Order: sequence, then C-alpha cells, then structure tokens
Amino acid sequence: MAKFYKVLWYLAILVFVITMAAFTMGILLMGVLLVGTIGILRLYWKRKHYRSFNKHNNHNHFASGEIIDITPKSSAYNVHLKLRR
Repeated sequence: MAKFYKVLWYLAILVFVITMAAFTMGILLMGVLLVGTIGILRLYWKRKHYRSFNKHNNHNHFASGEIIDITPKSSAYNVHLKLRR
C-alpha cells in the first residue's frame, strides 16, 4: 500500500506541475494576443485619422503644422563690410 501512495503522490505532483505549466502558457498567450490586438488597433486608428485629416486639409502634402519661411536680414552696412575685405 505504501508504493500505491507514493505513486499517487507522484501523479498528484505531476498533474499539479502540468496544470501550472498550462496555466502559465495560457497567460502568456493571452498577453501576446492582447498586445498584438492593441498594436493592430493603434495602427488602424492612426491610418483612419490620417485619412480623415487629408480629406479636410487643402494642403495635403504637408503632414501638419505651420510652415514659416524666415529669410536672413541683410542690411547695406553688412554688405559694405563684406565687400571691404
């Protein structure tokens, strides 16, 4: 009878280890699926927002923001100094 209990304990421990491994793999799989789904949804929402931005924007070749063209100031005094050298 002692061998029977020993085998029974080994089976119980084996079942426990297999259950914990399956549970851990399940949690990892759910995490991977969740992260992948969030990544796909973020990509979809970004593309959807970009399309709607282009529909209402007349200057669709610029991504966003304001273009400021700043030219350097030149005065007659600076030109005179450059020519003197």
